Amino acid sequence: MRWSSNHQDLLDALVAERTLPLLCRRLSRERVTISREQARKWRDWARSLSADPGWQAVGPMVDHPDAWPAIWQTTASSGWSARTDHHNALFFMRVCTQCLADQDYEVAHYAVEEALAAWRRVLITPYMSELVDDLAANAMTVSETSSAQARSVATHLLDEFIDARADELRRALGLDNREGVSPLDARAARFAWRALATAIRISAEAAQGKEPDALATLAQVHAQAKRARASVSLGVLTQFQTLVDAIDFSSATAAEIRVPFEWFGHVFALIDYDDDALTTVVAAAVEIGWKLRSLKRDKDPDDFAGVLAAVSPFNDALFERLMASHAFGHNSKCADLLVFAGEKQSSPEQRWERFERALQVCPGHRNASMLASYAYLERANLLLLSTAAVPGFAVHLPGAERRRATVLKARDLFLQAEKLYPTNENIAKYREDVLKECERFAIPFDVTMPEEPSDER
Repeated sequence: MRWSSNHQDLLDALVAERTLPLLCRRLSRERVTISREQARKWRDWARSLSADPGWQAVGPMVDHPDAWPAIWQTTASSGWSARTDHHNALFFMRVCTQCLADQDYEVAHYAVEEALAAWRRVLITPYMSELVDDLAANAMTVSETSSAQARSVATHLLDEFIDARADELRRALGLDNREGVSPLDARAARFAWRALATAIRISAEAAQGKEPDALATLAQVHAQAKRARASVSLGVLTQFQTLVDAIDFSSATAAEIRVPFEWFGHVFALIDYDDDALTTVVAAAVEIGWKLRSLKRDKDPDDFAGVLAAVSPFNDALFERLMASHAFGHNSKCADLLVFAGEKQSSPEQRWERFERALQVCPGHRNASMLASYAYLERANLLLLSTAAVPGFAVHLPGAERRRATVLKARDLFLQAEKLYPTNENIAKYREDVLKECERFAIPFDVTMPEEPSDER
């Protein structure tokens, strides 16, 4: 009897029936079970696997669950042909779909990593173009059309994957709810955001081959994943602004005013924020601060405190980016919020620290300069109180250098306060006190003031 293709198909089906069910369980971390019938349908995968060098390491280990997924990952980069990796990618996408249905996000993300890595290994070879050539009924212009068709086949599958993750992310964040705030599905949001990040990372890795089509396809996938994340981020900002615009500040309670900012904080604890997110939330908080002040509601500590608490971490991040020249053009808003925050502090040290940071990020900021001037005078006065009680005869006794240094600090703080805000109505009174102590300790008063006061607090 001559061996025919039918005999080979039957043998491949029997091999698949024996090997694939157990392999699928191991590859899916015991989540996916396939029937013998399904295994027979996937006989081309089994045939391709068994012909690859990686199977010599993987095949004997399917009976050892503890060896997985490590044994698979050690062979993935060099042990599989593009044909096998095509099957691998499709299987891991199936695993991802099933795990998402079961809300098993940890294994779903593992499947995403494996699927996208397999797709990348496929795309950096001529495999997809060759596959299209084999399937093409009319090969008259195959040299011109097969590469484009191959890119279309691959990117269609990956575009569907990316679009599905973006839709999941929007649902998890409640971005389709225009009537208010929906409960966040934190686990689903984290998964979808990480999946898009994985697509961006893997598609950005330099192609190991020289295939121009691979570079074009990976670039398209990379751009699509970045657009998907940017679209979701824009949706968050739009939803946030909608929530802010809906507040009636004349009657809203402190809790109602906090809602958009607390929601914003919860969302960006799940996904990454960019400069647009930072500047949007900081600008909105500053605007609300002025609105509350115009309505004379800024004196109530509860009305704005919750907003400041929710926004301060974002303003801190904006401050760091501005100071490092990683962001531009929003210095005044950052300083505005630092001034609002400083005004609410009960400790002189905390007030001074916030006003000083406002002047660092926005030198010459009027309100920061004015309030920092008052804060510097307050600090100088506290220092002078500790030296004014020293009798004249004790000025030159042991410890005089320490007391003299205290007066020097007070003098520098006073001069900095005068420089920052010369119209400060307390300048004249404090000048007398500082001058008196400087004379007692033989410290020159009229000196050129450095740009910044002493770093010692």
